[in-house]
Amino acid sequence: MQNTDWMTSDDILGKKVIDVEGAQLGIVDKMFLDKNLIEIVALSIDKGFLQKGLVIGKDYVAKVTEHAIFLNVKPAVGIKGLPVYDKLGVAIGSVSDVQLQDSKNKIQHLRVKSKKVIGTDELKIERKLIDQIDKSVTLNITLDELKNQ
Repeated sequence: MQNTDWMTSDDILGKKVIDVEGAQLGIVDKMFLDKNLIEIVALSIDKGFLQKGLVIGKDYVAKVTEHAIFLNVKPAVGIKGLPVYDKLGVAIGSVSDVQLQDSKNKIQHLRVKSKKVIGTDELKIERKLIDQIDKSVTLNITLDELKNQ
């Protein structure tokens, strides 16, 4: 039986995964199925040698093409390594880990490897303190306000 709307696991496994900004995240290495509904609920992405993989829920998949899987989001975990600044532009450190809320693509808090400006090696930055995320993370408070938290 053949249906042009159907795909097999061979059509998905090994495909490139591209985020909403066009960055290649890795390749699909597993598919997760709901055992009761027998439908795909998530894809596992292999990001390469010595990099932690990533699981993307089906709601974040925008389109599946012959050559790639396209997402409708930029995964929050992709901000690891970005520099972190206070609202005045003072360098605080860099993102060492991202804690997501309830397995969603929503940041609960960041772990920031500090530049010793606070007197500690690592900080926990709650989502409510983040003003903007782009090529860096900018907080909505000053370094002094952060020290007093």
